Order: sequence, then structure tokens, then C-alpha cells
Amino acid sequence: MKFAKIFSITLLITILIIPTSIVKAETIQTGNSIPNNVGFSTWLWNTSEIVNNSEDIINFLVKKRVNTLYLQIDYNLDYMYYKNFIRKAAMNNIVVEALDGAPTWVSDDGGILQGRFFNWLSRYQKASSLNERFKGVHLDVEPYGNEEYATNQNKIISKYQDLLLRSKNACKKLNLNLGIDIPFWFNQIKYNTSYGNGNLAEWIFKNIKSVTIMAYRDIATGDNGINKIAEVEMNLCKKYNVKATIAVETGSLPDTTFVTFFEEGESYMYNELNRVYLNYNTNPSFNGFAVHYFDSWINMKP
Repeated sequence: MKFAKIFSITLLITILIIPTSIVKAETIQTGNSIPNNVGFSTWLWNTSEIVNNSEDIINFLVKKRVNTLYLQIDYNLDYMYYKNFIRKAAMNNIVVEALDGAPTWVSDDGGILQGRFFNWLSRYQKASSLNERFKGVHLDVEPYGNEEYATNQNKIISKYQDLLLRSKNACKKLNLNLGIDIPFWFNQIKYNTSYGNGNLAEWIFKNIKSVTIMAYRDIATGDNGINKIAEVEMNLCKKYNVKATIAVETGSLPDTTFVTFFEEGESYMYNELNRVYLNYNTNPSFNGFAVHYFDSWINMKP
């Protein structure tokens, strides 16, 4: 995914109110510290960074207690760089998942893009040792960004459903977990397709068992806070036994500052995440936090 897509789609989903040595992790300092067993994940979109900056990346991830990295696949990058990076990550107990997807994946010719991804991944896995392989697939498709969504929503949703089920089968063949990014408002999206009818979030949770809910707000409490906007989908995840990671934004979004912690900084973010943790830690579906995204997080003010 290119950075232009990151921010244009982020605006859409958030405005709608519908060395190879092992590094010691720091303890998060908040009013009530988030327990060390609460996992963190993040997205690394700029794949070329693993070529020359792998040590710095790993050190940062360990310092921030990140145990899962979603790594964008760059088909032009030599296998060697992925192998070296994933091996270093594994030494530090960091799982690396293959990241890809775009709204064009649900266009009429979107199957080509999906096929290219899984064909590449299959070849890579076969060419790699166990400690060099990806441990999962993470898709960020965001069908509402497709140019046809506004005029032919059911068609695009149907293609999205097709894509998710094909991806699920492809991951099963590769013995990989499948996780997907979804906005907090998918429970408000109705579908009427060959798969039946209902709300899209519920259909997803019946079929996909690992999701990252993009609950992009800069406050935990209140009617428009993270806890409230994620509530319906978190309850549905509990109902359908789905592991749900709650995601927040750290990038600069001057026109929608309420969706990102960019202005407030990292300490404030951790305090708000602690409030989210206290709200959801008894929900068995709660699977920690995802911070979008690596490059903005590493440059975040304290």
C-alpha cells in the first residue's frame, strides 16, 4: 500500500460515524500500566526499510513490546532481505505476517492481484527455512475505497466476501493464520448477496476468526471514544469467538485530528489505551492493540 492510500482511506473510515541480540522491552509508563502480557502489533508499509535498517526496526519493536509485525510485501525485494529480517524478528519473539491488499482487490480483475500475492507467498515459504517464514497473512482491503462502492455497494461487498473466503482457503493450504483490517462501523453495513443478507461485520465474524478493528479516535471514553465505537463489534467478536485487536492511529492528519494521537504524543496515547484495556480486558476476544503505523510511531513525540 502506498502512503497516499493510507491517508485517503484512513480519512474515509474514521470520519464515518456509522544487532541480532535480544533486546529488553521497556515497561509502559501510564497511570495504570498496561500489563506486559498485552500484545502490540504494527504495520510496516515501507518494506525497503528492512534492507538497511533491520536492526533499528527490531530494536524499536522490542522496546515497544510489539509481538506481531504486519510487513507489506514488495515483490521486487529479494527473498534474502525477508529471510534475514524474519529470522532476526523470530530471535526476539516477534511474529511477522505478510501484509497486502487494496480496494482494487475487489474490482472486476481483482482476483489477479490476490492471486499474485498468494503465488508469491507460496513460493517464498517453500524457499525459506522454518524460522524465515511468515507466520500469517494480514489483509487490508478496505472495499469502501473501491470506485464502484458508492454506486454498486452490493456488488463490491459480494466480491469482498468472495475474496475473504478464497483467502481463507489459500491460508489453510499454506498453514497460515488469516487476519484482516476492518473499520469499527462494518456492523452498520447491510449486504444482500449470494451469501444471504445481514450486517457485514457479523458475516465476517462467522467466517474470519482474527480481525483488527480500526477504532481510530484520540480518546478512550465518551460517545465518540474508542471504547464506545468499538463496542458493538467487540461484542460480536465475543459471540462468534473471534480474536480482535483494537487499532489506533498515530499519523499526521491535520484535517481530522480527532482520529489520531499524533498531536497528543505517546504518553497520552498509552494512558488512553490503558483505559481501553481496563474496559475490554474481561472480553475473551480482546487480543491487544495495534498502532498504525511503524513510521509515524517511531517518530512520535513522547
